[in-house]
Amino acid sequence: MNHLKASWLGSWKAPWNLDKGRRWGDPAWALATISQAWLLGGREGKWPQIAWDAKRPEGPQPSNVPDRFGPVPPEEWIALVRHGNALASPHLKGPRENRLVSSCWEALIRGDGSRWMALGTVLFDRGLRTRWIPVLGAVDAAGTLLLPPFLEHLLPPWILRLPQGWWEFLLSRTTSEGILLPEGPPPMDLPWALLEPEAWASIQPLVQREPPSALPPEQVERWAIQLDEGIWMLDPRLRAWSGGLGAHPKALGVLLPPASALGDPLPEPPQSIPSSTFEYPAPGTSAHPCADPIFWLEEGQRASRAMDYPGALNAFEWSCAHFTRLKNSEGTRRVAMEAVDAALSWGDVPSAEVWRKLRGPLEAREDRIEEAEFAAARGDWDRAVNLSRSLLREQPNCPSAAHLLVQGALFSGQKAWLEEARSLAVPGAWRDLLTASPDHAAPRCEPADPKIKLLWALRRAKSGGGLDEFWETWHACQAQPFKLEIGLQMLEQLEAQRTPERLLSLKMIADRIQSSQYSLRLDALWPATKRTVEESPENVLQAWLENRNQPTWILWEAQGHSQWLGHGCRPSDATVSALQAGGGLGPRRDGDRYWCGHSLVWEGIQVGHLFEVVDGQSHPEEESAHQIIAPWLARLVPEAKAEPILETGSLLTDGSEPMASLLVETNRVAGSQLPVLILGPTGSGKELLAHEIHERSGRTGPFIAINCSEYAESLMESELFGHVKGSFTGADRDRKGSIENAEGGTLFLDEVADLSPKLQSLLLRVLQEKEVRRVGAERVHKVNVRFLAATHRSLDEMVAAGTFRKDLHYRLKGVVLHLPSLRERRHEFPYLIPRLTIRIAKEAGLAAPELAPGLPTALARYAWPGNFRELRHAIERALLRSGGGILKVAHFPELKEESIEVKSWDEATRAFQRQFLLGTLKRHRFQITEVARTLGLTRPALYLAAKRLNLDLVKERALWEVQSFTD
Repeated sequence: MNHLKASWLGSWKAPWNLDKGRRWGDPAWALATISQAWLLGGREGKWPQIAWDAKRPEGPQPSNVPDRFGPVPPEEWIALVRHGNALASPHLKGPRENRLVSSCWEALIRGDGSRWMALGTVLFDRGLRTRWIPVLGAVDAAGTLLLPPFLEHLLPPWILRLPQGWWEFLLSRTTSEGILLPEGPPPMDLPWALLEPEAWASIQPLVQREPPSALPPEQVERWAIQLDEGIWMLDPRLRAWSGGLGAHPKALGVLLPPASALGDPLPEPPQSIPSSTFEYPAPGTSAHPCADPIFWLEEGQRASRAMDYPGALNAFEWSCAHFTRLKNSEGTRRVAMEAVDAALSWGDVPSAEVWRKLRGPLEAREDRIEEAEFAAARGDWDRAVNLSRSLLREQPNCPSAAHLLVQGALFSGQKAWLEEARSLAVPGAWRDLLTASPDHAAPRCEPADPKIKLLWALRRAKSGGGLDEFWETWHACQAQPFKLEIGLQMLEQLEAQRTPERLLSLKMIADRIQSSQYSLRLDALWPATKRTVEESPENVLQAWLENRNQPTWILWEAQGHSQWLGHGCRPSDATVSALQAGGGLGPRRDGDRYWCGHSLVWEGIQVGHLFEVVDGQSHPEEESAHQIIAPWLARLVPEAKAEPILETGSLLTDGSEPMASLLVETNRVAGSQLPVLILGPTGSGKELLAHEIHERSGRTGPFIAINCSEYAESLMESELFGHVKGSFTGADRDRKGSIENAEGGTLFLDEVADLSPKLQSLLLRVLQEKEVRRVGAERVHKVNVRFLAATHRSLDEMVAAGTFRKDLHYRLKGVVLHLPSLRERRHEFPYLIPRLTIRIAKEAGLAAPELAPGLPTALARYAWPGNFRELRHAIERALLRSGGGILKVAHFPELKEESIEVKSWDEATRAFQRQFLLGTLKRHRFQITEVARTLGLTRPALYLAAKRLNLDLVKERALWEVQSFTD
């Protein structure tokens, strides 16, 4: 696609913008983006795999010309275009999507963009689509204009192919008024007579029937071409010098006559107007940019007669969408009436309910008949028959009610219903079924009605013959609820006919109908499975251990205690500590035995450890061979259940140190009037603590928080102290500041260290005198406000440096509370993570997910330099990635970057060397000779270095092989 030229590819600038205010997630941007991807290769099933830019108001565009393509669009691109968020699920339905739009998105996910190309005629009228031609059009190497299908039919085919460079000029040099602008100096052979005012009328239109008379005949070939149907067009570079029209709705909109197929209003009386330039889609086309609702209505009716009910419902969807676009309520109602019947015949009862609601109520009698038909479709034949009998008592000649009563009588075999049905005036074929004896299995003649034919086939099959014929007749019948009832009766009576294929066919229909009665009957037909007692994890692990020849032990943590399972002598505490410290254990002497060990990992989380004795006679098994027991061990590790949040105010804590002392001090100072200075690292929850102090203080006024780093000095003064009218430019009224607004309550000054010296001085007076003077005012106001302040900087150092007032520092730190970092609270993660996850999920309107075993422990290993704020954002992103499933380590990419904490220069050096050596080993696929050559070491020196750095080469190679296989 490198030969394409377009404004959105940077070949030129579009004459106007897509429209202001659009954004990702907006239907206009979605259509524009999908159209660009369609032209870049999507129409051929080659969707570009590139990034996209969002430039308002110009609109979306690819960041570069694609060089990679795929059969389906990237899911993150669909999520970005659909929801404005690349991390969202592309399958998630948007808040304002109707069923048609949702089906277009689902088709796009499968790589089918044709439905979106048809949706363009629904979303936007002909005028706006014509305006989009210069914005979304592209020109190929031959000079042909390429357009997405919903724009392509707005132009006659003969104008799409112009000489090289003409379309580029028309698309890039047209003003918003539709006038072409010349480019560069005029050509030397420019026919100047055409630029006279009296010649403008003949040169201004985009096309004309004859060449202008002012153009000399010998120059016609130089400046004009003759298109199909005898249409002439002048070189746009010539017309630009006389103010000719370009690619603008004023010029393009007159090329085709009004037609309902192009989106124009329907004529009166409603009937389609075939356009010679528009090719109506062939019968059975599922998606096409035809905007004629009458065409789609007739297509749906044709499909219904052919018993192609899915095709009929699809056509009715398009017809209804276009009638709705035209605000034609009568047409919408007419489509809905047809769609209700098609949906019922197909067995899509939920869809039929939607169409029924859109259509509106019928007359009382018709409404009762339809209610009986819905009951029959759901398999509720008692209700269907009772409604039919009630109708027949009022109106004996009601064919629909009679047919339902006959079918219910035949299905149920109830004598009362059969006798009542025989008394009705029903057609001969149905009467034959009612009057025939049970052993009579042959009609007088072959019935034409598929339902009657299927009932006779069922009767023959029950009498002992014609089973193959029955299933052939069953498959040929398209009345889905009817064939579901017949199929169920067949399988309920003949167990030998219950094959998985037939049961699944019936289940597909039952799922579409969504009837609990049919589902229960169908579930009873499946073969009963022999339920075995589920093996407990302890039994499985014990059986595995019994097959080990040497002493083998499994260690895990539960309820805060170490749990053991195994046989033989147990490893010593020193051996256990060595494994836990290094994550792996090479052969280690323990008494008269040598022990090896390693961690057991499931779903990226360490769930326990394995210890085994090496006997010296056989080669120890690879670590990966032992990981088979990790899933069973994970079931013994207590899962982090999503427990209800125990409300402890704004702060989440299990009450352990260091938070225990902080909570005690918070309770002690909350009820006093002393200012409180809250110190702690960024993101540790200083504002939450301030809010908690206010809640416990008993003060009745509001809690107001101000970030002192958000405002310039002049704005900050007005924000804190308020101002009077006329005190500065723009002060058009008196305004209270935040201090006055916090009357009777609490004012929280976040990042107080960022206050300027002037504001520090003014704030000091407020703290001392409890009074405020507004900017520009002469009198002061007494205030009753509790002051809380916070900062992550050291005020002591700032006071020593002279950048913060010492007296203000003393005033602010009536009480000093120190918030610990999240790193100091890692032991709380098993308590914090489930509760924080519930809180975040609730705020996002999501269900609280289950947590993978050991997830809090895995999260506790990360340093979290951004403290609670970083952890909160990580959980929010993980909830989106999980899609409502179990929250796992894989949903936290932060954990892939190993967090290394060191306490000395030597430890930092060792950690770096270990990471460097491990990275080199992985890069060279653990080929020791190549690694040693790369690092300039001998093989023995490499082994010594690995031993010094506590790097188990066998273990790391096994882990790398497992990871490479799973990746």
